[in-house]
Amino acid sequence: MSSLPLARAQEPAAEGPEVVVTATRYATDPLRVPYLVHVLDEDDLRRRRIPRSLPDAFRYVPGVNVQKTSQGQGSPYLRGLTGYHTLFLIDGIRLNNATFRSGPNQYWNTVDPLSVARLEVVKGPSSVLYGSDAVGGTVNGLTLDPWGTGTNWRSYARLASAEDSEVWRQEVSLVREGVGFVGGISRKFFDDYDGGKHTGEVDNAGYDEGDLDGKVSWFASPDREIVVAYQRVGQNDAPRTHATNRSKSFEGTAPGTDIQRILDQGRELAYAQVRMRNLDSPLADEATLGVSFHDQTEDQKRIRSNLRTEWRGYSDTVLGLQAQMGKDSPLGRLVYGIEAYHDDVDSYGVDYNADGSIRAHLIQGQVADEAAYDLWGAYLQDEISTEDDRWTLISGVRYTQARARAGDTDIGGVAMRLADRWENVSGSLRARRTLPWEGAHLYGGVSQGFRAPNLSDLTRLDVARSGEVEIPSPGLDPEAFLQYEIGAKRDGGCWSGEIAFYYTDIHNYIDRVATGQVNSLAIREVRKENTGDGRIEGIEAGGEYRFNGVWSLRASGAWQEGDVETFVTSSPDSKDRRPFSQIPPASGTLAVRWTDPGESTLWVEGSGTFSNRQRRLSPADLLNTERIPPRGTPGYAVWTVRCGRELASWCTLTAAVENLTNEDYRTHGSGSNEPGTNAVIALEARY
Repeated sequence: MSSLPLARAQEPAAEGPEVVVTATRYATDPLRVPYLVHVLDEDDLRRRRIPRSLPDAFRYVPGVNVQKTSQGQGSPYLRGLTGYHTLFLIDGIRLNNATFRSGPNQYWNTVDPLSVARLEVVKGPSSVLYGSDAVGGTVNGLTLDPWGTGTNWRSYARLASAEDSEVWRQEVSLVREGVGFVGGISRKFFDDYDGGKHTGEVDNAGYDEGDLDGKVSWFASPDREIVVAYQRVGQNDAPRTHATNRSKSFEGTAPGTDIQRILDQGRELAYAQVRMRNLDSPLADEATLGVSFHDQTEDQKRIRSNLRTEWRGYSDTVLGLQAQMGKDSPLGRLVYGIEAYHDDVDSYGVDYNADGSIRAHLIQGQVADEAAYDLWGAYLQDEISTEDDRWTLISGVRYTQARARAGDTDIGGVAMRLADRWENVSGSLRARRTLPWEGAHLYGGVSQGFRAPNLSDLTRLDVARSGEVEIPSPGLDPEAFLQYEIGAKRDGGCWSGEIAFYYTDIHNYIDRVATGQVNSLAIREVRKENTGDGRIEGIEAGGEYRFNGVWSLRASGAWQEGDVETFVTSSPDSKDRRPFSQIPPASGTLAVRWTDPGESTLWVEGSGTFSNRQRRLSPADLLNTERIPPRGTPGYAVWTVRCGRELASWCTLTAAVENLTNEDYRTHGSGSNEPGTNAVIALEARY
């Protein structure tokens, strides 16, 4: 048995059967876990798909839609949910913190995809193993390990035409007698881009980014590894283009009114872990102990149409402790542990008059000042298999406690203190059955999901959707989710594939509702409330057929639909069941790939990405006029050609022409269109 960190620590470059660690917290064959799991490896991220950002990498995962407010933001939807209803981990450590916003947000874009060796996507609730927020899905970004022997260098460059972008990276790996180091520096430059044949150039869209990461791995003995890692990301002047008067209308969307709205985003993560296996203990065969420091900063500058300038910002420093144990016992394969995270948040807000003089120092920034948040949990999971391994049953339970304290919260212009506390017990029961066909398995189960209100829910004072400002909302209850799922997988012979049906019951959903008031700038006020119950149901399927080792055909498709109780107006009598906000429409992909039989490093692929029109709009969607057209977001079909070749044993070239027909399109809920015809080239050199 190998736990989450140890699954890839010994020989990162070694070839072998694919395993995933996120679904169960130990290394497992992805076919044998009773979840729908997808993996993006280093080859996908650097040499096949060459995405411009980490959120863009998920465009190629079946059933995942990536909403993009602007070029500096991106928010994948997993099973109809996004934002703080999905959980992102970095080497098992939470990226999510107490300031994460509802709905689409930009935080996944603060992870450099070139620092990641592998992305594991687990669909559906994983709250038993990972706690609050793990509802729509959980993604684990497993970072690079030292590779090879001695000193090895790697250089990477990506250039794109319609994006007008440049990405550069330099890496080094040092391995000496049980000690390894890997480190890298990335620089990224994104300029104004070409939005398609009718949209033309989209200005006020560019930003730049710098990334730094490093990891030291020391094997004190064959069964003891100590890992220390650090990463830092800084994004400068990332605009929210749709909110400005320089935005371009798409199918009737309204332009924004701001002269400028830009974000500076920063993130630092440092952690140390001790990974042990082959323990001589009645309590555990293996264990991982860790401590982490995670800091996120956000500064927003906004120039309104009346030339008044607003600065808002905050910093959230998170200290984390993790302990995980694993044991093969007569009761089955046990994994158990505890996690604890403590957030300290400081925020600020300053308003300036048109002449540059200070108009006001505000009580808070986007979230309350002098605030704190504690999240901790204890979990236990057991896996039992029959002797012939035809049946597997996985059951688990988790206790979670969350506590919020806010020092200075702006309640109607008065600084007030808030405090609240919540508890939850979540469970999961899943089973797998081997089918009589080669590599085929049937699975199903029921899992609970849970999300505690965070500081953004309770204390946010900031712009929400088009023409709205969100005000603090104390007194919220936790959200609860219950998902039923049944599916099948196969990987054998000449074809592989998977299909899953799911139904999610939602209780105490937290949504924005109108207060019926406007602020001093005549902007509608909204606040969070537990509006009621809802549901999301869907089907996801994908497969690949390999003809003769030269040609292959891949296809995928997904459909989801949902509704939830909400208030149609500010009246308490207006509650009704309406479509779920910004839920993606039906979508699919199709790809044909040719590999040169005489030179297996040469390949060519043609692919299409398809989406239906989304006409099912919630009351909030109908008011979100800067992003969503009045008649819904149009469907699209986008065609792409890619090719790649290993020019030498030390050099790989990948090229693509995306959006061959120069379509004007956007994914549902986005604030900006995707680039038009886009020539992309990526070169990797190893020496």
